[in-house]
Amino acid sequence: MKSIITLFSLFLFLFSCDKKETHVNSSTEIAGDQEKIGDSESIDTYEQCLLYAYNKDSAFLQLRFEGKKFSGRLIHSNFQKDGSFGYYSGEMQGDTLFGNYKMMSEGMVSVTEKIYLKRGNTLSEGFGPIKEGANVNEVLFVSYDSIQFGLMKDLEPVDCYDGFISHEYDEYWQNIK
Repeated sequence: MKSIITLFSLFLFLFSCDKKETHVNSSTEIAGDQEKIGDSESIDTYEQCLLYAYNKDSAFLQLRFEGKKFSGRLIHSNFQKDGSFGYYSGEMQGDTLFGNYKMMSEGMVSVTEKIYLKRGNTLSEGFGPIKEGANVNEVLFVSYDSIQFGLMKDLEPVDCYDGFISHEYDEYWQNIK
């Protein structure tokens, strides 16, 4: 009886080791700042949190980068006027983030094109002439050639932590998606 229990235990041990090995080989492995999928591709993935604070205005941006694509949450908190909160997603081309900010402000959901220029480890928001887009409540730049950077204080990097983007907006995030 003792040998049967030993044999059964050995079988379970070998079976569980083999299963783990198979699972590791078939799943996505994350190593440092790179996500390796199979043996062929690797994609840089990382998270970045940035803060703008000037007088009584502030902006919080929390982004997750996967290769050239990014997505995350953005909140503008303005003194004595309505702020906004929503999702910012798009693609990085060179040193510039091109994306759409799907936001809620004054009880309405709208989409605004936002462009940031990466300067060292900060982001500088681009401003320029805008126009209405083809969709309702959509705002786009007239031309990328006329965008100016450095007109406002840059977003500065800060440590990411749970609650960086205030949880007071959690119940509203679903309305924006």
